[in-house]
Amino acid sequence: MEYDEEEEKILKQVLSAFVLYRKYGHTLIQQKRKLMSQLPFEHKGLLLQDSENNFLKHLSRLDDCVKRNSVVADAIVKAGIPVFYPNFDVNNVLHVSSEMMQKVSGTLKQLARDWSEESANERQATYVPILQELDSLFPLGSIDRSQIHILVPGSGLGRLAFDIAAQGFSCQGNEFSYFMLLTSHYMLNCVSTINEFVIHPYIHSFSNHVTRDNQAAEVAIPDVVPSECLNHGAFFSMAAGDFIEVYGDKSSENRFQVVVTCFFIDTAKNILSYLDVIKNCLVDGGYWINVGPLLYHFENDCDSQHENPTIELTLDQLLFIMDSMGFEVLKHDSTATKYMGDKRSMLEWIYHPHFWVSRIQKANLQQF
Repeated sequence: MEYDEEEEKILKQVLSAFVLYRKYGHTLIQQKRKLMSQLPFEHKGLLLQDSENNFLKHLSRLDDCVKRNSVVADAIVKAGIPVFYPNFDVNNVLHVSSEMMQKVSGTLKQLARDWSEESANERQATYVPILQELDSLFPLGSIDRSQIHILVPGSGLGRLAFDIAAQGFSCQGNEFSYFMLLTSHYMLNCVSTINEFVIHPYIHSFSNHVTRDNQAAEVAIPDVVPSECLNHGAFFSMAAGDFIEVYGDKSSENRFQVVVTCFFIDTAKNILSYLDVIKNCLVDGGYWINVGPLLYHFENDCDSQHENPTIELTLDQLLFIMDSMGFEVLKHDSTATKYMGDKRSMLEWIYHPHFWVSRIQKANLQQF
């Protein structure tokens, strides 16, 4: 792969963040030990009085959890270097920000959501309705699904795109984040057995745990081996890059029969630009299937407003504009779901995402 200077720097930082994960995790735990040492003597005594499970022993246990997580992080780097950046030197990593390191921790939670049996209920609420709709639109046995080309922008760790391809469709995932691309590459191409790894996705937050065991909870991944499931002759790929830049030009016009978006459209600075690209990608009569909220990611990004103004539409405004652009809504519903939730926690965010199936009619549309 060829990168410009800025993209190369970002990729180096992401690879460095995975390499540094173990050191980062141990440093955070060591900070907890230091803070405990500064407590009043009486308070330290209370924390240490449980001889079997005192606070210091719990921190040592979390150190072990960090080691197990780092096995996955190191495997992601080892598999990713030959594909993404062959010249990367694991012994000469860059200094990275705490924000970048937190993204590694977030990737662990995303692994639990997309590739564990534990989070099957989350996927049931969001991925399964999409898969059922595709099954209804293109019944198995009545059509050659390998000729149905489906795009999944914002594909994250690749699970939804994989599930679609596993049904026999030709599917391309698209992702911008190198954290997601490196990790999805490993999960889709390199794992060899079910439950190959055990991760501890919740250790980096000390809030809202009922028990210490809950904070150190184990999650086995993956719940499926992708290489054993993609045997239908369908084409499956992942494309790196910004959705608008990759699919917004003539070369992507009328390429796909279906575009599937899941928790994605609110990542746009201007959601209308996303609609333009979705329309560009789809053949006339093609389908756009969406599920997700409208949690606009750039709503408070004041720094870039002058160069890249943001727009935040309500759902009714969005549906009105979709109609004006030729998207006929065939089905519309809502559901409730968590996102990267921890069922053991005292706090879980509940989304009420909307699900729709729309069909694009390009002929005779008014041009604006």
